Amino acid sequence: MSSSVKTPSIPAISPLAGLPAPKSMLVDLARLERDYFERRPDLNDPNQMVSFGTSGHRGTSLDGTFTEAHILAITQAICEYRRERATARRMPWTSSNGCGTVPLGTSASATTMKTIATMSGMPSATVR
Repeated sequence: MSSSVKTPSIPAISPLAGLPAPKSMLVDLARLERDYFERRPDLNDPNQMVSFGTSGHRGTSLDGTFTEAHILAITQAICEYRRERATARRMPWTSSNGCGTVPLGTSASATTMKTIATMSGMPSATVR
């Protein structure tokens, strides 16, 4: 009787493993943050609309797919949904929400917290 057990494939090791990233692969963090605040999604471009994958909205401010406008829209929708259903429970907000793992995490978190505070009637001065 033959066995149909598959041997797991071993992923290839990148030739860049253990080396500094080449300059061509580096992201301009100042531009990334500037575009996060300044770019507005093109409503005629379906790629720039809010969409969710397995871990939330994906994108980059460099092509208009992850901007402050996206975070404002998502947070406002969550607040309105919770208000309509009279949900009084606290919303957990930690780095496990994904914001702590991306270059724009601090900016996105600040946008989210200010929006939640505004929509809940908290004075914005209490949001850090």
